[in-house]
Amino acid sequence: MELVLQFTYNGLYFFYDGWLIFDLIIVCVSWTLSTYQVIRAFRIFRALRLITRVKVLKNLVVALLSVLPRMAAIGCLMGLIFYIFAVMFTSLFKDIVFSDGESYFGRLDYTLFTLFQMMTLDWAGIARELMAEKGKGWAWIPIVTFILISSFIVYNLIVAVICDAIFVLHDSKDEGDDGCNSTSSHEDFDHMALKRINEIAVQVRMLQDNQTTIQKNLASLSVTLKDLDVYKNELTSLPPQDMSDANLE
Repeated sequence: MELVLQFTYNGLYFFYDGWLIFDLIIVCVSWTLSTYQVIRAFRIFRALRLITRVKVLKNLVVALLSVLPRMAAIGCLMGLIFYIFAVMFTSLFKDIVFSDGESYFGRLDYTLFTLFQMMTLDWAGIARELMAEKGKGWAWIPIVTFILISSFIVYNLIVAVICDAIFVLHDSKDEGDDGCNSTSSHEDFDHMALKRINEIAVQVRMLQDNQTTIQKNLASLSVTLKDLDVYKNELTSLPPQDMSDANLE
């Protein structure tokens, strides 16, 4: 029902979201396999949907997916190391039968499985039985060499790659947050600058209106003064008797 609602809301964009496709696969697989009695336990795969709900888990999965090429390169290196030591151990110890009656290095596939067991640091018993054989007291040398290379160097290299991916993801997240804060500050600055520009524009218009009013008043005053000068000149040009009459008026 949730997937139907997601498809109704997103439409065809549903198939462009990797996390929704992941949900679809998990639900369909668990639902389909639940009809079989033997593999009904596969319904537990639905618990993987928690990855899409918890942001920390999603970031971890993204980090792991981002280092898949380097992990593949390390895996190839590990496979090459396993093959070299498997051929070496098979050639050196293929005739040795252990106390439980098994030949751990009788064939190449047996040797590969034994090397995987030793890589998990369960190697002391195997090394002691090999060293107990006549003329095999040096058997600890290739075993310790393999343990150092596989368990301590390559394994730690894998951990370093994963930690580096998580560190890069954390840095990109911080840069994204800084970018958001910087964008917000720029928007605030632009808003304040625009507000200040509008205030200055209003003041400039007020000054222009005042200047226009002053110019009109000066023009009116100039006309008035000119009329007074003309009137004064007319008074001075009149005879004394007419001037006294004009002054009375």
